Amino acid sequence: MFKDIVLAGKKESDSILKIIDRIELIRTKPSFYYTENINKITFDKNKDDIEDIIFILFAGSSKMDPDTFETLSNQLIEYEEFSGSIIYQYYYFTTRGSYFRYVNERKFALDCFEKANKLSYLINDTNLIVRSFIYISSIYSESEDYEMATHYSEQALYFFNKVSDPFVKADLLNNFGTSLYLLKEYSRSRDSIKKAYDIYRTLPDCETILNYVITILNLGDVESILENYDMADLYFQEGIEIAEKYSHTSYLVRNLAEIASYYERHGKNEKAMQYQKIYIGELERANNERSAIKLAYDKGRLKEETSTLKYLKKENEKLIIHMNHLYSKLDMELDEIEKRKRILLDLKVAFVREEIIGHYQPQYSMITGEITGAEVLARWIKPDGEIISPGIFIDLIEETDIIDVLSSTLIHEAFLLTKIILDKHNPDFIISVNIAPYQFIHHDVYKLITNEMLLSGISAKNIEIEITERTFLNRNPRVNQQLDALKQEGVRISLDDFGTGYSSLSCINSIAFDTIKVDGSLLINCPRDTRAKRLYSSITHLLKELEFHIVAEGVETEEQVQFLRTLNCDTVQGYFYSKAVKRDTFLKLMDSSIR
Repeated sequence: MFKDIVLAGKKESDSILKIIDRIELIRTKPSFYYTENINKITFDKNKDDIEDIIFILFAGSSKMDPDTFETLSNQLIEYEEFSGSIIYQYYYFTTRGSYFRYVNERKFALDCFEKANKLSYLINDTNLIVRSFIYISSIYSESEDYEMATHYSEQALYFFNKVSDPFVKADLLNNFGTSLYLLKEYSRSRDSIKKAYDIYRTLPDCETILNYVITILNLGDVESILENYDMADLYFQEGIEIAEKYSHTSYLVRNLAEIASYYERHGKNEKAMQYQKIYIGELERANNERSAIKLAYDKGRLKEETSTLKYLKKENEKLIIHMNHLYSKLDMELDEIEKRKRILLDLKVAFVREEIIGHYQPQYSMITGEITGAEVLARWIKPDGEIISPGIFIDLIEETDIIDVLSSTLIHEAFLLTKIILDKHNPDFIISVNIAPYQFIHHDVYKLITNEMLLSGISAKNIEIEITERTFLNRNPRVNQQLDALKQEGVRISLDDFGTGYSSLSCINSIAFDTIKVDGSLLINCPRDTRAKRLYSSITHLLKELEFHIVAEGVETEEQVQFLRTLNCDTVQGYFYSKAVKRDTFLKLMDSSIR
């Protein structure tokens, strides 16, 4: 997923290992650790050790009241060492995520767990990477997004053979089994959870481990669904006895109703009532704390992000980070970051002033010479005529909700223009629109496209969605779902920038593409450079053999045009024919297109 991660120095690595070992010990008996140590915290930054704060926050994620949570969280990020340590930040976000999860603020919890996931790759610890995926999966499970829950559980499962900690292996199998349970694959679910159970049974003092109890209760649940009631009761009895013996029950909020139901089935009504009251009380406590937690989240967010930024800025000479846009841009100078912030503010104003408009780059048939389609591209033109390069502002917004607003606007205008062209010029004209990976994951692209089709009155056959291979890198199930739905409507799917990524050949096998756009960088030295010519020819012949429609991008010279004719290329696009132009200019080009 990410490449070229540079390991921390030996001294820091040793420190990280000590903290991880201490946390794993606390994880087995969180209630005991919290009860024994909370009174030792002075709430004074000059007296408390930073690691003591981390450990108490970690142990008390389902016990701490919101005032204590906010105080300790804000105290933690004030320590100078915090901004210089990725392991402190990892457990900080993990703890906050666990707390937000407890009070059902899942959006905040997911945000924290995703940050922890990114930091786990910097630490380069497989166990931590897997744990962070498990956390993310659990949030999607509780949000009833079971496919995403399974997706992240499978991401974690990919590392199974590299996991060295048996605790993590057991937790991973339990999490995967839970995901299968939610998808109603009960037999597979039982097999996976039973494997987790068996691993725990090999560990010393396994009964003291909280997650062992959760695994047992999960086994009881799945056996009950499979109507193996005797086995289910045995697991429930075992899990409840251990939970009560080692004071795990305060951490089993999501299992309390299940425990109450068990006692009720066995005629122990007082016990059932006891757990029902605890369950209701915990829910009320969580709901009452939600508003306070939200304030703590908003208040601490800027500080924590600034701290993280300082650390990564200081470390950018040692770490080469290939992550998402939050981290991949952090190697810039601070003045460059400020410049981009100003551009982002200007961008918001530009939307209001309608300075960002669609331009259309025509695509020409190599056979007829006619314009057969166009790609819609965003252009930001300031009132003084200055044109801001799309490479600057698109990068800034590509993984935010702003990209969906921009895309919706461009698609609306493009479809209306297409309707004019279909009626007046060419009924087979195809408009190509770019969709970012973020949109497929966080928005309903299918609904956007089909709604705009209805508004404009154009047909699916005249629409082409352009995506890059980055859309597939995380194997997110939502991507394929939406692309499949669009394909069924008749919308064409195009793979953009072919030949430049890590896995282009595997990408063209992952979905039924209609069009492959060969990146212009491969054409630059053609046909003068023999090697470049052979490479481009080989790619074209391969795509022809696979019966794809081929668009050659970046065509700039007459030599290149003649070369592409020898390859029987279908369509061409580039400055030799036309740059991207405004709507009215494009309509004039259509009028003069060779027929």
